[in-house]
Amino acid sequence: MDYLEKINKFILGIIILLLAVVVLGTINYPGNKLCYILFSFCFLGLFGLGFTKRSFFFDTFLGGMMLLGFWSKLSFFLISGFQHTGEAVGFFNFSGQHFDNALMVASIGALGFISARLIRPYLMNYSQLKLQKNYGEIVTRFYSKYKKEILICFTVFYLLIGISNLLLGIYQRGMASQTVLPLKLNSVYTWLLLFGLTSFSCTILLQEFKIYKTITKSVVIVIILELFSSTLSILSRGMILLFGALLLGGWMLTTKLNIKLTLKKISFISFVFISFFFLSLTLTQYLRLKVFYNPTVITSSRAEGVWKTLNSNLKVYKGTSSYVENMIQGLFINRWVGLEGVMSVSAYPKTSWELFKESLSEKRVLNGTSFYDRVVTSSHYSTAVKAQNTSHITLPGLIGYLYYTGSYVFLFVATFLLGLLGATIDWLSYYLSNSNPFFASLMGFIVASRYIHFGFAPQRSYLLFGAILMNIFLIYLISGKSKTGNSLLNKLVEKAPLE
Repeated sequence: MDYLEKINKFILGIIILLLAVVVLGTINYPGNKLCYILFSFCFLGLFGLGFTKRSFFFDTFLGGMMLLGFWSKLSFFLISGFQHTGEAVGFFNFSGQHFDNALMVASIGALGFISARLIRPYLMNYSQLKLQKNYGEIVTRFYSKYKKEILICFTVFYLLIGISNLLLGIYQRGMASQTVLPLKLNSVYTWLLLFGLTSFSCTILLQEFKIYKTITKSVVIVIILELFSSTLSILSRGMILLFGALLLGGWMLTTKLNIKLTLKKISFISFVFISFFFLSLTLTQYLRLKVFYNPTVITSSRAEGVWKTLNSNLKVYKGTSSYVENMIQGLFINRWVGLEGVMSVSAYPKTSWELFKESLSEKRVLNGTSFYDRVVTSSHYSTAVKAQNTSHITLPGLIGYLYYTGSYVFLFVATFLLGLLGATIDWLSYYLSNSNPFFASLMGFIVASRYIHFGFAPQRSYLLFGAILMNIFLIYLISGKSKTGNSLLNKLVEKAPLE
């Protein structure tokens, strides 16, 4: 009871804190106060709906990233008084009227997602698919017999993929492929490094908990090393987000099966993850600076000036309040996509169906930038010096992009339908993986992240969603629900006793 009381007090404290932020934000808001109150209600409501008993993983990630990208960001600037130093906002002039317009667009987009979340439990929910300990028994027997071999082969495989990609530049964020492999193998590398390898990690994690009711140290190292290898290889700093997806899935599993990890095991997991995470941040930052800013790879006479300016700015700001302010905004506030996109699009004077149609034809161009940067915001990326074979872009996010039409109705209907689509993919991931919460959480995160970072070459979205569906099918084959997969595994463990 004491434990429950502490949780209730903590939740109450969070609610009081959020209400205080709403009050202070309302006081400092330059436009119509009701617009900010509605905006707060929508995004806090969307966030809260991600933590109910009927929530999907997709709901949790979408609500959390939307809150950070919209409400938290605006409230931070309103209350702190810090000057906005984030992305370009085009025609937005920071007047009360422009703020009201932007917040109305954002609120309608959020209401579409909220409506989908409220209706979805009547169409599909996890309770229809109860977690059972005997699910995929043949898979469990196979893993139990060949665990050592599986872990060794998996580790060698993902290290080969990660190292070869890092050396050959097959797929890296913001970079053109430096090596083109035959038989469309570049696409295979991209799928594996984005979520394919981690999906297999999810299968391993489920079997660990089913057999041992915990996770062994060797598996902890294998899984976290895979996250480290994959994210570093593509020059991504998103290791903590992928780990968070696995963590949320693990929380659901341990709650359902009444499994409790020891403090010693939790401490070990935390130590291993933190060590690899900070190593990942350090190496990724070094590699990104070397690739994107090193004057030896920038094809321009102004290259040296760019590099010197970067270093001189660091020296000027370091140790000053301006430097600290910029660091806070850069690391915790500005990096979340959302608010600036809606600010830019809502203030753009030529929103129309024609603009929307024109944006749909956008193609990925090397050494170029996005339609959003060139047309809507006229950001510095449209004229900036770029390293050879790199892309520098900003994104409007899904809500900002859908408002290219200038239609509130279209925005609401589109976010409503896309909310149902995201939930459907989440549900299919859970069902076809034999109720694997690690895998469902990972797929929910991938879809929610795509929505948040939407707006560049939108027609290419079919590649990602096609890869997601293929990935779900492959996990289905090895999850224990597929008769074909079970038949093959059964031959391998026919006489093997369950350890």
